[in-house]
Amino acid sequence: MPLNSRIVFIDTQTFVSKGLNFDNRSLDTFCSLCEIGKLTHVTTSIVQKEVENKIIEHMKSAFSSLKTFQRHARILESAKDKSLNFFLKRSMNSK
Repeated sequence: MPLNSRIVFIDTQTFVSKGLNFDNRSLDTFCSLCEIGKLTHVTTSIVQKEVENKIIEHMKSAFSSLKTFQRHARILESAKDKSLNFFLKRSMNSK
């Protein structure tokens, strides 16, 4: 199906569905098409702010999950498994 327009609006949810990973292959392809003039990306300050807020929200959640993991993982510090100990030392040092 041919495109009727070369102007593209990407909603916040698209970025969220890509895991807020801006190195995503489909986003890279989209950027490449914009750079060579095949497509034009338009956005709003609302979408920009929503994406910024989503990044902050996801980072806070990730840090909270890491802290919870570190708190619960203390019981595993005495484990005899060397690979587990290596993993725990790395994760505990990232406080």
